Amino acid sequence: KSDEDLCGFRVACVQCEPVHGDRKTSFEKCLRLLDAFISNEKKECEKESMPLSIIQFPEMSFTGYTFDSREEIERLVEWDDEEEEEITRQFLSTIAKRFKCLASAGYVRGIRDANEIYNA
Repeated sequence: KSDEDLCGFRVACVQCEPVHGDRKTSFEKCLRLLDAFISNEKKECEKESMPLSIIQFPEMSFTGYTFDSREEIERLVEWDDEEEEEITRQFLSTIAKRFKCLASAGYVRGIRDANEIYNA
């Protein structure tokens, strides 16, 4: 293999307008966008393109970014002591398996004992 083959990678930066406060619908919307991108790429490329290495979503891309109060965002926090904390990771894992690459995103995380909420 050439050095180019060993060093090359592709990153997809996905910017999708979230449905504010509705992770599930935002997940579905992002997945449709990625499917359309891959499908369109296959139609338009004459040769097979390099597979994706990373799919990167921006911070809080599934919940929306601005909230008027802590109370408004608390229902979306993925607390460290609950299974709910896994919802974004599960979606990213699904994306990674489906597209055979890494997937990453920032999300609303909370540490219950410290009563802290932050953008992870």
